[in-house]
Amino acid sequence: MSVRDIWESITEPRHLKTAYAAIYLIVLGIGAGSLVTPPAVMTGEIGELTSIAWSLLFIVGAIGGIVAVFPGWWWVERLAIGMILVGIGIYFAVVIWADMHDGGVTRYTQAGLSFLSGSVFYIRWLLIKKYSFEPRGGTPEWQQIPK
Repeated sequence: MSVRDIWESITEPRHLKTAYAAIYLIVLGIGAGSLVTPPAVMTGEIGELTSIAWSLLFIVGAIGGIVAVFPGWWWVERLAIGMILVGIGIYFAVVIWADMHDGGVTRYTQAGLSFLSGSVFYIRWLLIKKYSFEPRGGTPEWQQIPK
């Protein structure tokens, strides 16, 4: 089976599904990296146990997203997105808390990037919220990105 055959086996919109699979892989890497070496702001502010939970939300959510994105199991992907958004929300809250209580250290960039990364998952959720499974024949025309 060639790369082209694999590419052709992905239902439309191929580019969008591939992009989200890559995003889920990045989240998986972030979760695994944070589990092994948690960011100091996280462990210092919320403790090690909550930092582990935050990392596991990313890992489990990313695995769910990777498993669900290509076959179009949108109900699974929505659960995965929910887990990732809770993880991002925890990180965002801790960053804001640390900003308010760390005299003179600003974390606006971290907070903004957390919000921005959450937006990516919210947009995906909006695209897949209507059905439990991707409709036969791929994504409905009204949801497809023009080529």
